[in-house]
Amino acid sequence: MQQALQSGAFEELGDGRFRAAGHDLEPDEVIVERGGREGWSVAAADGVTVALDTTLDDELLLEGRVYDLIRRVNTMRKDEGLELTDRIVLTVPATESELVEQHGDWIKDEVLAVEIRVDGASEIAIAKAPNRE
Repeated sequence: MQQALQSGAFEELGDGRFRAAGHDLEPDEVIVERGGREGWSVAAADGVTVALDTTLDDELLLEGRVYDLIRRVNTMRKDEGLELTDRIVLTVPATESELVEQHGDWIKDEVLAVEIRVDGASEIAIAKAPNRE
């Protein structure tokens, strides 16, 4: 019976009961541990099991970098005493050019930038944009 359980050759009967190798097992006779494969998160409750793929693909990693950039720029805005409505010109290092190419509009919207410049600087810089009148 132990081999049947270890190899997965069992049947779940409900109410915490199982059948393995022709024997019915009561809930107090088994310990059920549910786990997922690497890269998956698994949760079970009330007879329902849910598995989520937690693998981060290239697009998710890039989006994470965008969120980090937005957070850093908004912290800089606050530290420099800019008003919530002040528009800025954002300058990012060339190493961040992929973020700007793929998500420039999103970044602009989130940090109120009128322009994003990419240059050889090693640090992110912000400057208050001139008033448009």
